[in-house]
Amino acid sequence: MVFICFAVSSGCEEQTEETAPSDLIPEGTYIQLLAEFQVLSTYTITQAGKDSVITLKENILTTYSVSDSQFVRSHRYYQNQIETQQTRIDSAISILERIKEDFNNPLSSPSDL
Repeated sequence: MVFICFAVSSGCEEQTEETAPSDLIPEGTYIQLLAEFQVLSTYTITQAGKDSVITLKENILTTYSVSDSQFVRSHRYYQNQIETQQTRIDSAISILERIKEDFNNPLSSPSDL
């Protein structure tokens, strides 16, 4: 039992440095995609069927000119950088908070446009 715990803990400590994929998504775009996919995830829970979720995901990727496989490769690369990944996640959360604030405080009159 002690050996298993040691093997698991030491396995977690080992981190191989992954090489960036040749088609790595720029960090800013990756952060935007994280936020977009979180909104999509929330929409999925509350409203959407499977077909519409797939279509929405494809539309998001198309908007950013990113393929699904490119996002997956980039996500694995960025996720491997634990400390900076937390910063990227915090940035995505900030984007989501701004979206929520904008949604909760719509323009009160046409003159606000």
